[in-house]
Amino acid sequence: AGFPGERMWPEELWERGQHDPQLKAAMTAADNKWMGNRCQKNTFWNVQKILDDNHVDYMCILPLWPANSFEDYLVASRLDKRLLPFTCIYYPEMDADAAIEKLMHDVELGARGLKLHPILQDMDLKSDYVKKILRAWAKTGLPVISHCGNVEYGTENQGAPNYGNPEFLADLIEEMPDVKFVGAHCGGCRTWEMKYFADRVGGRDNVWVDTSFRTPEEIAWMVEAFGEDKVMFGVDVPFSDMDVSIANVERSGLSEEIKDKIFWGNAAKLLGIEA
Repeated sequence: AGFPGERMWPEELWERGQHDPQLKAAMTAADNKWMGNRCQKNTFWNVQKILDDNHVDYMCILPLWPANSFEDYLVASRLDKRLLPFTCIYYPEMDADAAIEKLMHDVELGARGLKLHPILQDMDLKSDYVKKILRAWAKTGLPVISHCGNVEYGTENQGAPNYGNPEFLADLIEEMPDVKFVGAHCGGCRTWEMKYFADRVGGRDNVWVDTSFRTPEEIAWMVEAFGEDKVMFGVDVPFSDMDVSIANVERSGLSEEIKDKIFWGNAAKLLGIEA
């Protein structure tokens, strides 16, 4: 009761945890157990069942090195054409020039976009390293989706949670108008992050957002803040459920025309997919 969305601690409890080490440790342990159980069930065959059960035509799959790679997801996409593989930066193993060379090769093989996760990759989006790569990536015309939200994952390789602050991505969006950016979770799972992101970059030509972890009321608000052509359906499998995510859009009170854009039209246009 009181949860604003899927698998999110109530904000009041989350804020208390920032000042109560014992409470924070308990919440982190609960999150890690829950995420671990979800990941174990996130097999290729279970993803196919999710697509079948919910009549999903296409699903973007987003690798995160070193947990998985573009090559892993390229294989998956060849086994099921509904899966659209994105690529990622193999950081810190590759310098910027080597990363650019590999990303361009990945695009030739069929990468549909680029995934960034500044926290789990310990990657500062304001760094010259990231900016050099994105200037080269802009020439592909393909989107870049970045995690947004200040989150502590409790993993050994986690970088600074502050790297997920929407300020980092908002700065990039403003500095690099030629790059097509997607702000995951509409800037972050916290209400203030979503509103901050909208205040900074809402309405810009080079920014899109997705509906993952957002409530029906928030999804309707997103359309007002970013525009009906800039909001795309999102589901953070395995950490959110496809049927619930679909229901949240259906219950948003938006017109059928706008919901069609969210579910299909906007992403199809961004990714160059024909109906």
